[in-house]
Amino acid sequence: MSDGQLSAAAMARVVATDPQFTVPVRPCLVPGLVRVALDDGLAFVGTGSRQTVLRGRSATTLLPRLLPALDGTRTVAELASTLPDVTEADLRACVSVLYVSGVLQEGPAGPSAGPLLDHLGRHLDTTRVNRSRHEAAERLTGTRVLVAGPEPLATRLRAELVGSGVDAHAWTAPAEGDLVVAVDDGDAGALADLDLACARVGASWLRTAVGDRTVELGPMFNARYTCCYGCFAADGPRSTGRPSPDRVAAWAALATTEVVHLLSRVGTARVLSGCTVVDLADWTQSTTGAYRRPGCPRCLPADAAARPALAHRYEQAVASAPREWLNLKDHQTHYLPANVNLQRYNKEYLAAPRIPLPGGQPATTPGLTLAALSGLLLRTVGLRDGGLPDRVSRWAPTGGNLGSVQAYLLASDVAGLPAGWYFYQRGDHSLARLRTVSTTDSEVAAVCPALAPDRPAALIVFTGALEVVAAKYHDFAYRLVCLDGGVALAQLAAVADGYGLAARFADRWDDTAIGATLRLDTHAEPVTAVVALNPGSGDEPTD
Repeated sequence: MSDGQLSAAAMARVVATDPQFTVPVRPCLVPGLVRVALDDGLAFVGTGSRQTVLRGRSATTLLPRLLPALDGTRTVAELASTLPDVTEADLRACVSVLYVSGVLQEGPAGPSAGPLLDHLGRHLDTTRVNRSRHEAAERLTGTRVLVAGPEPLATRLRAELVGSGVDAHAWTAPAEGDLVVAVDDGDAGALADLDLACARVGASWLRTAVGDRTVELGPMFNARYTCCYGCFAADGPRSTGRPSPDRVAAWAALATTEVVHLLSRVGTARVLSGCTVVDLADWTQSTTGAYRRPGCPRCLPADAAARPALAHRYEQAVASAPREWLNLKDHQTHYLPANVNLQRYNKEYLAAPRIPLPGGQPATTPGLTLAALSGLLLRTVGLRDGGLPDRVSRWAPTGGNLGSVQAYLLASDVAGLPAGWYFYQRGDHSLARLRTVSTTDSEVAAVCPALAPDRPAALIVFTGALEVVAAKYHDFAYRLVCLDGGVALAQLAAVADGYGLAARFADRWDDTAIGATLRLDTHAEPVTAVVALNPGSGDEPTD
């Protein structure tokens, strides 16, 4: 019904069952939005995200009657009494869609108090942390902010903050405030002392800097969650040169906007993920992460200081934010149609010969049979119930229910299956024959020398559908496909015993050889595990 969103009925079911959605008890249309009637619906302009467009019969007939009653003084049940020809269920569905579209707050609206309050109200939906614009304003004005740094920059920033409704004061030690904003003029020693003073009292502090061309916003430091200032300063950016008055004005406005977003929990706060550098000449921006460094006595005590390895920095970059910094709005992305549709992606080799697989009951004959292999693949990376129309059910869980784990098979001694390479197509529970081989010993030796001495009856190669997962989870995707691969291995180990199979996990393999053999782009579809299968008693340990 709404700009690519779910239907009203579907969204009502989601909102009713998901505890992370909190529909207003007394729904109130956010003040300050502009409504535009369309031939087939209704548009709202002025929200913090993209333009919201509602289409369909309800948008043209019911909503124009409902909106005037959304003044924050009635519950949904009470709204039903004002529209006796409309069921309460239909009203609740409409309210649910309006809520997830970002145009409702908890009522009553209350009196307007100027552009700041209107701004907070229109942007509530960027985070959904606040139930109303007044709640956001209370967060903003109820936080004591201390501003530290050289003059006249500190005074200029403090005045800008006060003008935006922030309770801002000059820095005094110890840090007797809820948030400290520090202007970095290159005095690393002074900021290290400030960082330590804030850590002692458990206060967060925000770094900012301005040069003749660039503005730096962040990082946000907190001793419980982030690296110390010293770790960041070792590799952090540096704004240099004397800024002009225009550059100072732009910096003060950008820094104030960031503080308002942080305190009110409305808008996008960029400083939680690192340092954002804004180039005031061409208005481009970049972000530099802030990572704990091995050897830092406060962050990661070690024998010697060293630059964090790439894997170490990646793990810190994609780590979950502290609960108090999370935005409830982010959870709503799970229900975007594009993300829901990703669950139904099943890779296929349409031009390859297709081999239907049996149901896969536990083996009653010795050896590795096609039936046993079928059951193992189904219950490790396959679909449960054949994939129902209204939901995708899997035997093993995966991040976002996206089914990132994909299985390739080198059959060497599988009864009923010619030797060769295959791909498991979970959509219809079949194997796609990629190519046959005359001997598999050389194939195993090429892709996974560590398992070659086992002379496996079958070799399973797990890969991760990285591009599919990245469409939803972005930078976090690589970590997810690795975690999904680990879950698949645990599932396979648990299931193999029931089929009379012994599984051995490789601790190393040749990604380049596997990519060449299977014609894979291992950057888009990385190899996450390689497993050797042989007939066994089922009590052999896996490793």
